[in-house]
Amino acid sequence: MFGSRRKTNSSSQTQSLSEGTDALLNRECQSPLLKTIEKLDMDRLVQDQMLRNVMDTVRFLYELVVHIVYRRLGLKQYKLRR
Repeated sequence: MFGSRRKTNSSSQTQSLSEGTDALLNRECQSPLLKTIEKLDMDRLVQDQMLRNVMDTVRFLYELVVHIVYRRLGLKQYKLRR
């Protein structure tokens, strides 16, 4: 009889601890800090894409200017890379 009471207390303590842990995890997952981190990560991804676009544009303009200069100087045709 005494042993069965211990199991009940032990299992109720385990359940209580599990519920407390679940509540803590839920609260932490919804914290403003985590939301801010996710937002900053998304902002970084957007900025990375924007940087790639700018770099591609600069590369294209550079090759276009070189092509025009070669043509004006009458030098061998410069092929644009795509």
